[in-house]
Amino acid sequence: MYNHNPKPGSIPQNGYPFICHKIPFVWTGNPLDKPFIWKNTPFICLSSFGFTLVELIVTITIVGILSALAAPGLTTIVANQRISSQANDLLSDLAFSRSEAIKRSSGVTVCKTADPNAATPDCNATAATAWTAGRIVFIDNDADGVRDAGDEILRIRQELEGTTPNGNQLLGDGNAAGTANRITFIGTGATNLASGTEYQLTLCDKRGDSLGMAVAIHPLGRARVVARGKNADGTAITVCP
Repeated sequence: MYNHNPKPGSIPQNGYPFICHKIPFVWTGNPLDKPFIWKNTPFICLSSFGFTLVELIVTITIVGILSALAAPGLTTIVANQRISSQANDLLSDLAFSRSEAIKRSSGVTVCKTADPNAATPDCNATAATAWTAGRIVFIDNDADGVRDAGDEILRIRQELEGTTPNGNQLLGDGNAAGTANRITFIGTGATNLASGTEYQLTLCDKRGDSLGMAVAIHPLGRARVVARGKNADGTAITVCP
């Protein structure tokens, strides 16, 4: 669109678009001052930067050495954290079972299971078998430690993380009156365990006894995590493979 009829006294536009009545600075030939990126070569182009092959090899070597030094410490931290987490999960299951038993005035059992992924997982009654494969928490109406038809499963725990032939294990104390297969809570919050001593479940990994962790269960139902490497009675753990 062109303006050929300027108002009296205005500057002729010579056919230029009316939007250029006052010439915008972007339309002038050269700006009064060039942008800073025009004044000189931008700083990113002042010279070429980069690594030489020697510098790259030295850097990779240093990173490799530092990684090798840090790896053992990191592995230990991960293993310790795994056992601590598994101990806390077990403690949580025991506290949950006791709470449900009191709330329902009924038996609630925590037991090991051979297949936690089965449609209806049952307790594993083989005393020599570790709790490694998993465990279940269920309402045990007759408090006999056996999941009968109609006994509701409240919680299922999967196989212990990192389990291998020499990996993490969860061991009972090995006798039928203790925690070899199960811990059953009754409506008062007490357990099926014989009075007079604390029983325990022991978590181990391939590093051995000194880094194992025990979860102690008192016959009256209280449970606690014991210091690393110690049994409930304060003696050193000696059952880890």
